[in-house]
This record gives sequence, C-alpha cells and structure tokens, in this order.
Amino acid sequence: MKFTFDAYERLINLIRKENYVISGYSDYEQYEKVVIIKHDVDMSLEIAAEFAEFEKKLGISTTYNILLCSDFYNPYSKKNMQHIMKIRDLGHEIGLHFDEVRYSEDVIGNINKEIYLLEQYIGEEIKSFSMHRPSQETLKAEYSLKNGKIVNTYSEEFFKGFKYVSDSRHNWREDPIEIIKSGQYAKVHILTHPIWYATEEQKIKDTLQMFVKKASLERYTSLEDNIRDLKSIL
Repeated sequence: MKFTFDAYERLINLIRKENYVISGYSDYEQYEKVVIIKHDVDMSLEIAAEFAEFEKKLGISTTYNILLCSDFYNPYSKKNMQHIMKIRDLGHEIGLHFDEVRYSEDVIGNINKEIYLLEQYIGEEIKSFSMHRPSQETLKAEYSLKNGKIVNTYSEEFFKGFKYVSDSRHNWREDPIEIIKSGQYAKVHILTHPIWYATEEQKIKDTLQMFVKKASLERYTSLEDNIRDLKSIL
C-alpha cells in the first residue's frame, strides 16, 4: 500500500466493502468483522491534526496516541494544545503514547502518571495507551492499569488476538489491503503514523528531509513571535 491520502481512502472504502466495522477498543466485541485503527503521534501534532481532519471527511473515528515526552514538540504549548483539541473535537479518541526508555523503573506507575497528566490536559478520561518502540520485555509484560479499564493496545488481546499490521519506519511489512481482501481475519488491528502520508508518494528520505526543513522555519517563526525586530538581528 502506498503512503498517500488516496491509498488510505481506498483502504477505508475496502474495509467497508468487505463488511468490516471500524471500531474502538471498548466496543469491538459486538461486531463479527472489525478493524481497529490507531495512530502513534511521534513527530508532529500539526500533521496528526490534518490527518484527523482527513479521516473526519472519510466518516471514520480512530485513536490518536499522543507522546508527551517527544523531543519534536511540546504538547503543552498553546499551538499544540489546539492541535490535540482539534483531533478530539473531530470525534477521535485521544490515547497515550508511552516511551518506556524515558524511565529506568516503575513502568506501570509512570504510565499512570502520564495518563493522569493527559487527562488533566484534555479534560476527559484516557481509555487506552500504546507503547513507543516496545521492547520484547514490554510485549510480554501484559501491563494492566485500573484492573484492565485502560486498554493496553499491545496486550495479547489486541496484538495476538487480532491480525496486527503496522507502517512503522515507512514500511508495511504486510499490505493491509491484501489482508482485508483475503477475508482470512475477522479482527484486524492497524497502526499508522500520520507523518508518512502525503498527496503524492514520497520516499522516507524525502519525508524526513522535509520535516527537518520545516522545523527550521517553525523555530524561526517562534523566535519572530517572541523577539521584536528579529529580521534586523538575523
């Protein structure tokens, strides 16, 4: 599957054609054929918000997992707060994207802490979390929060009980279109990263180069907002 908006739209249309229901984590059991879609937001909340708007036009609601400790964005800035709230207001669910490498111990305690912070931030309950680059130990750990009330999207229920497919590192290891067409799986779990999608197909190198160049412009704009006569200085 290509990394374009058109290809993603074709995937969604195929899911519907094959009589799958696009569901959340809490209500999937009522459907015979179900697809759960989550998006891990690692690099850009702005791009995630644009993708959320695109999905709204397609008539679907999915889950966006926000990384609170990203080196690429500050989720608590006014601009990024607006992006997160836009995603939520478009009808999508906000989940936590958790980076275990940030902590040396007490993974469950720190997941709970970040969930609390995110809940206070957006003003509503967080119902799921997704690990950022999960280790094998984490995949085996079956972390359970609030007696299972908060969904671990890498638990056996969703990682092994579903056909799991991901576009990590701009690479579909298996084509989700072929998976849906096959009719072999009644439950499919799809992970995407909004950063990879554009109007035209791009190589990962081009996408990342564009991301780096845009970051320079964003930093300049932020300086301009905070320093008078910036042009006379730079």
